[in-house]
Amino acid sequence: MRDRKYKYVYQLIITSTLLVIIPVLFFYCIVWKKSIHEINYLNNEYYSNTLASFMGSFISETEEFKKHVVGFSIESGTSLTDSGIFFRGTEKMEEFPYYYGEASRKLSEYGTDYGYDNVGIYWYDNDVVISNGFKYSSLSRYLKDGLKIADEKECLYDFFSLDEFEYRQVMVAPLYDEEGVSTKCLIGICTILGKNKEKAMMFYQIDCNDMEYFRLFVHRDGETKYYIVDNETEEILFSVGATAEDYVLLQSTLQDLESEEPEESSQCFAKRNRDMGITFLLDVSEGGVQNKVIELYSSVRVLFAYILIIMISIGFITVYLNYKPLQRLVRKIGHKGNNEFEAILGAWEKQNALLTEQRMSIMGLLMNHLLYGIPISHRYVEKLGVSSDVRKYCVFVIGDYVLKNAEMDDLTQKVEELFGVLLFVNDIMGEKATVCVAFMEEDKSKTIKEWMNDWCRNHIGEGYKMRAGCVVDRLSDIQKSFSECTDMQQQAEVSPEQSEIPEKENISEKVRRRIVINEKLKDKILDYVDENFLDRELSQQQVADCFEISVYSLSKMFNGQIGTGFVDYINGKRIEYAKELLLTTGKNVKEIAVMVGFTNSKYFTEIFKKYTGTTPVEFRVEDK
Repeated sequence: MRDRKYKYVYQLIITSTLLVIIPVLFFYCIVWKKSIHEINYLNNEYYSNTLASFMGSFISETEEFKKHVVGFSIESGTSLTDSGIFFRGTEKMEEFPYYYGEASRKLSEYGTDYGYDNVGIYWYDNDVVISNGFKYSSLSRYLKDGLKIADEKECLYDFFSLDEFEYRQVMVAPLYDEEGVSTKCLIGICTILGKNKEKAMMFYQIDCNDMEYFRLFVHRDGETKYYIVDNETEEILFSVGATAEDYVLLQSTLQDLESEEPEESSQCFAKRNRDMGITFLLDVSEGGVQNKVIELYSSVRVLFAYILIIMISIGFITVYLNYKPLQRLVRKIGHKGNNEFEAILGAWEKQNALLTEQRMSIMGLLMNHLLYGIPISHRYVEKLGVSSDVRKYCVFVIGDYVLKNAEMDDLTQKVEELFGVLLFVNDIMGEKATVCVAFMEEDKSKTIKEWMNDWCRNHIGEGYKMRAGCVVDRLSDIQKSFSECTDMQQQAEVSPEQSEIPEKENISEKVRRRIVINEKLKDKILDYVDENFLDRELSQQQVADCFEISVYSLSKMFNGQIGTGFVDYINGKRIEYAKELLLTTGKNVKEIAVMVGFTNSKYFTEIFKKYTGTTPVEFRVEDK
């Protein structure tokens, strides 16, 4: 039984844990994961749209510049005045040198009108650059003096290389600062100028700090980084918000961008443009608003796990603290049963049976004393649980009515609750009356009588007569109180015309009369039980109520006159009939159990084995 000793507390712990864990798991699997998935989806969509805005803005800017360049190209071959004058080609400029100054002025006006910074023209054939209001005799001179680039940059020479020339092609070249970060870049459009259609490039600078379209379209939160990367060389042509360290970290990311389809992840988003030969990147590896929300969710998840552990721990402690009194009680009463509550229930039933037995013993003493004058030992009554403070006794008789057993229990309980008085209630065999004996610490007989009268009117009606005997100070005098009640009853039954009161019956006559009445009642009860023992609703209380006697009187009659208890008598008759059915029919044990009055086949098997020493199945097999 040791493995079942703490079965209830184990069940309580497991149940409490499951009641906490199951909702948490449900919340995590359904709500939490769905929320994370939704946030990731919105996060990817947000950054994808941001990258698309960045890419679209950049391409829109270059396309706008391309339109101007194409217009200048067409104008340079036809117009002889205004802006077209310096697009007539290098031959015309050599004939009229002041045209270089005119060209520089026109480029400055153009840059101012359209918002382009450091607009310039490079002629491939004679290696001449016009930009910043100056004419540079060579590309090297322009890179050194115009762009302030001391070291030669291969990417810039590739940018202005005739080998890369393709009419109307868009070119991009980085302009690195001292830390090697390209926060500026050159945008060039390959074109032809003049009647001779000389190859040239018109270009300008993009600066992320002062270009309007970056302020309007690129969301800069201090952590999001934007890149433009060359598809072939994987060189970073332009960046926004990046550092030299970010450039190094980005190289590992670029190795994953080999597929033709744009790749998106929670760290880096990419969109490739084949026409321009560049890739647009958005790096959010260090956070951003949405990523911070995801990080917060992750932190909350860890915190939630700790809270869950703490809740379970607190639950264990709470269970332990609240279980300690129950544990002490179980240890005190001894553990018998499948769990602690069965042990307590068993102890309570045992105690209740003991109290019932004590009350039955006291009832037996009282009835023998009241009816037959047998003396009562005060010391013995105290051993049966009656308090030594009880010093007053009084008998109440409810004439012309026998209380049902449920009414007796209700009356006893109410008197004990309201008045603190121990009340013993029983019928008088052979007489239609109910006797109540009150054990009191002080005289409350008048109050109790008034209350009992009200109780009887509510439960019985008018068909009763209430008598109260005198209050006595000793157990041995209780019969005096009872006799006073019976005397009042006999006097009330004498008619006014009768002049003489009949003599009282002596005790022996009363005993003989009651014996005869009891024998007749016993025969009637046995006949009734023999006819109805197969009824599953048959009970001791039902039989007692049927014959207007108490359960105590019925039990006393079976034990004293038949020699066995009521339940044993019924079970014995049922088992005998069950044996007959087992031998003469093919019905199974469950069916036979129901036929003989048992509601449970398992209980039937236990009783059958108790009476016969074998199970129903074994009995049937052995007989064959």
